[in-house]
Amino acid sequence: MPGELHDEIAGALVDVLRGLDIRADKWGPRNIKPLCAVVQLPVIRRTDPDGAEDHLGARDWRLEYPVYFYNELTEKPQPVQAELLKQTVRFIDAIDELTPGAEGLVLSDLCADAKVTQSIPFVEPREGQKRDLIGYETTVSILTFK
Repeated sequence: MPGELHDEIAGALVDVLRGLDIRADKWGPRNIKPLCAVVQLPVIRRTDPDGAEDHLGARDWRLEYPVYFYNELTEKPQPVQAELLKQTVRFIDAIDELTPGAEGLVLSDLCADAKVTQSIPFVEPREGQKRDLIGYETTVSILTFK
């Protein structure tokens, strides 16, 4: 699988986020400006040598992209948490509602299937900053045969 495809899929995920008016980057920017999302490098999984591929002649690539949502934890945390949850759920819904393109694939015709498999909340202390970051680590699982 060419390395460019991993980058293209990450770019397509960023496009979904930006389509929801969420500030988004890939591969982790130096400075986080909440509320934002960052698409990180994927975990790459392949079928074991003695395992069966999805279908005859296929070469399965199973990618798991961590997508981190960040917001600042303020003195009034409830509205911040509510907004963070709202944006995370909007992203999950957008992935669920992807429609196949001309080739019958999703995410700009790059993959056979995409699904958010988990979203885990976290708090991240920031040294030298007044406010901690609160967020969700969201995993987008991708199946492609390219």
